[in-house]
Amino acid sequence: MELNVVWIIGNGFDLNLGLRTDYRSFLEKAYFLDRSSERHREQLTDAINKNLQENEDNHWSDLEILLGEATTGYQLEDETFYETFEEMQRLFVNYVNSEQLRLPNEIPNDAITEFWDSICNFPARLAYVDQETLMLKNSIKASISYNFINLNYTRTFDRFLKSASKEYSPFNSRSIGGYSYSDTVEEPVHVHGSIENGKGLEIIFGVASSSQIKNKLFAEDTSFKEMWIKEEKNYTIYGNSKTEIMRQLLANADVFCIYGSSLGDTDNYIWEAIGKRLVTTDNTNLVLFEHALPNRNGQHARRYQKQRDSILNHFKSVSNIANDVFDTIRSRIILSPSKDIFKMELDLSANEKYPLPTK
Repeated sequence: MELNVVWIIGNGFDLNLGLRTDYRSFLEKAYFLDRSSERHREQLTDAINKNLQENEDNHWSDLEILLGEATTGYQLEDETFYETFEEMQRLFVNYVNSEQLRLPNEIPNDAITEFWDSICNFPARLAYVDQETLMLKNSIKASISYNFINLNYTRTFDRFLKSASKEYSPFNSRSIGGYSYSDTVEEPVHVHGSIENGKGLEIIFGVASSSQIKNKLFAEDTSFKEMWIKEEKNYTIYGNSKTEIMRQLLANADVFCIYGSSLGDTDNYIWEAIGKRLVTTDNTNLVLFEHALPNRNGQHARRYQKQRDSILNHFKSVSNIANDVFDTIRSRIILSPSKDIFKMELDLSANEKYPLPTK
């Protein structure tokens, strides 16, 4: 018997380390400051600036939605939108690569231990009632297979996982009733591509469906959809099996752990697959580690309750689960503050390319 635990890792993992990989930082520190090419950029920067002023959040999905909306200002007959986007992607790759290079060459042992413990022993960091719901404890009579779907372009999570795998081999183990069980970890699947050695590899930057492309001519154009809809670009342009591998992992998961993700609309094909697994099985659980979730102690009980309900309603929406069906799976969804895991502290000052402005 093997238990499949699937982690979905979002940009919050990098932000938690102190990397400035949110889209607001990219725009303000790189894109708006670059003057190598002004062609076709003005209308896009005007739209982005308006969005920055109206929204405090820094989710990448917000920028992707904005770009889908910005297609209304372009003509399908020319290459203007493609040129504008490719210029943004070039600057984006350079910026994100410089941020991930801020990690120390050697990750400290205490940070590796904290990373490993967060992966293997996360149930112990949940509230008591949630531990009972999950029932994923050392007494479980099964080997655990840990799989990772990395939504980030950086390789920071991969570096931690590689270091932890060297330090802990097997990754985790236990003996129960005379039987030994060893846990395994698999290489992360970068479903949106990654940046290695300064180069973007199969970078996916776009939307989940044609409905998020506001220019009707663009939304109906096969060539544009191949470049801009995430699943289609992986398959038709890059010719890889990442989306298929990801869907297989999601379809066989016993426990989902989502960390550092805003559950953005441009990734709703992922959330819908998770929702389908929850609905079609009776014993699959979902753990949402949420940045905005306060502690559930007496002082913040009402705030916790309101934020919990808001997050649950958002997941119900992006996973496309009907209200009456959602009620049947609600007890198998666990929410926990993201600050309770991955509490690594690193010194990132040595390789600073885009320093914070001095006051």
